[in-house]
Amino acid sequence: GDFEPAVACVSYALCSITLSLFNKLVFSGTSFNFPISVLAFQSLCAVVFLKGAAVLKMHEPVPFSTDVLRSMAPVTVLFSLMLWTSGKALRFVSMPTFTVFKNLAVVGTTAWEFFRFGNKVSYGVLASLSLMVSGSVIAGYGDLTFSREGVLWMLVNVVTTVAYVAALKELVPHDISSGAKTLHNNLLSLILFSVVAAAGGELE
Repeated sequence: GDFEPAVACVSYALCSITLSLFNKLVFSGTSFNFPISVLAFQSLCAVVFLKGAAVLKMHEPVPFSTDVLRSMAPVTVLFSLMLWTSGKALRFVSMPTFTVFKNLAVVGTTAWEFFRFGNKVSYGVLASLSLMVSGSVIAGYGDLTFSREGVLWMLVNVVTTVAYVAALKELVPHDISSGAKTLHNNLLSLILFSVVAAAGGELE
């Protein structure tokens, strides 16, 4: 219907905010030492939600494909690094600081597309990016906290985020649906995180 785009945007925003706050709560705790297990669980939830939505006929079923799995493999490594460095950074920085750096990743992605594909950046886009970054700085000015470890992890997270988006566009065929990308990406990250969690003794 006419409201579907608005509902989708609001739903995405709520899920994104909720997940960020949840991760901040979990990864900031010094007594909780199962970060990789949490990431594995979140990947599992994404797979279950996708399959559940298909059963409820909320979207078309996404079949499993080994070809898509192979295409997504290098992308998933970067995706997993992006999530892992995000969790590491949240232990050392406040949410406003985290938001500022995540917005810088959007700027970095725009810059990469400009130099890689020659995509023109309009004044409107430049103004929007400037407002987005400056707005997050102003909104969280009183609660911006920095540490050497936090800034280092956030910078690595920005790099891995831009690299993930770049790999997604460069390595994955354009005819693969977003649902297929999401399903196979989370299946692979679930396996990767589970293996790392087991190797690190988190599943004992």
